[in-house]
Amino acid sequence: MLKQYEEQQAALLAAREAEERHRLELEQQQQREFEQRQREQAERERMAQEQLLQQQMMQMNNQAALQANELERELLAMRGQYERDQLLLEQYDRVRSILKDVRTLANIGDSE
Repeated sequence: MLKQYEEQQAALLAAREAEERHRLELEQQQQREFEQRQREQAERERMAQEQLLQQQMMQMNNQAALQANELERELLAMRGQYERDQLLLEQYDRVRSILKDVRTLANIGDSE
């Protein structure tokens, strides 16, 4: 009877140890799965951050290109205005020269 009791106790102890090992293995598996999910989430976050950075860089490049185009358009407009102003000055100088010639001729005609 004592032997049977000891055997039962040993079987219970073995069952408890097996159950404890199983519980520990299950906890470790859950911990590994949790860590894996954390790594995957961190990777997704890193990729999203990288994608956002790329989009921001593209937007900055687009904005810089738009600004460069706008500056070039303004420069061309200024250059055109400068050329129109130069033509106007040349025309003014010609008219002034003609008026001077007319006055000179008028003075010559008055003195005769």
